Amino acid sequence: MYHANRKGRRKTENKSALQRSLDLLNYKSRSSAELKKRLLEEEFDAEEIDSAIRRLQELHLISDEAISAMLARKYAHKGNRFIEQKMKLRGIELPHRESVLETMADEFSRAIYAAQKKIGSLKGKDDSHIRQKMYRFLASSGFGSEVIGKVMRHYPAFEIPEE
Repeated sequence: MYHANRKGRRKTENKSALQRSLDLLNYKSRSSAELKKRLLEEEFDAEEIDSAIRRLQELHLISDEAISAMLARKYAHKGNRFIEQKMKLRGIELPHRESVLETMADEFSRAIYAAQKKIGSLKGKDDSHIRQKMYRFLASSGFGSEVIGKVMRHYPAFEIPEE
């Protein structure tokens, strides 16, 4: 098998899918889907890849649940849509995504917290400008329109810092 090393040179690799998986996991934590995709790109046999992934799961060296939980912690200040998209990009299956999102703090609470942090950067602006900026900020953070609407109804209660 051939693959390019970091300097772009080609070298022969006589490693098994399991050995190559361990090398890849040494560099970065990966979901089983990411690992499988990478090994297929390196032209390993599909059966050998599946066997290697099963073995790594048995040894608790890869865990889609752990990756999901890590992403949820990393993006706890974002909305469910954003977090779910990050998990989906990492190849995390729907049941794992849903179970992690269920364990997180209420999305509305997270949106209120994000809005409270953002409001400080909007001091001195007029009310309609603040509302527009806040809506765009929350939407780009992955909060759904229903949650954003609830936050906007609470807007007058936000503490806007004095200039």
